[in-house]
Amino acid sequence: MATKPAAKTTAKKPAAKLAAKSPAAKGKTTTQATAEAFTKLLKDGDHEGAARKFNAATIVSVEAMEGPMARIEGAVAVQKKAEWWYANHTVHGITTEGPFVNGDQFAVRFTMDITEKSSGKRNKGEEIAVYTVKDGKIVEERFYYNM
Repeated sequence: MATKPAAKTTAKKPAAKLAAKSPAAKGKTTTQATAEAFTKLLKDGDHEGAARKFNAATIVSVEAMEGPMARIEGAVAVQKKAEWWYANHTVHGITTEGPFVNGDQFAVRFTMDITEKSSGKRNKGEEIAVYTVKDGKIVEERFYYNM
């Protein structure tokens, strides 16, 4: 009796072949990888290094307040804002939790104990930062406070 020729299968490609086509396999950074590396630097206390390595040149920073620093555009302007903040606050402690990733965004929770140098007022509070990532760089950061 003659055997039937094997039927062509339309099975999906093996996972290994699919993984080879993933953005991470092509050398592109995933949001998860960016979030983990960025947050590790924050947890290590290297906020300046995290910004320098991961902020896009065109980053937009949005604060939950009114005034001249409510919306800042560009990495240089964001760096100057950070310099102003550290020059005007005494940091007694900051804890960092996260990252919490969803799509092209991730969130980090900060618990802070700081003193405003101008008033001498000590504040303890929380801040949630939501970062948007494109091509391994942070293109937007938004801050939400509970102080």
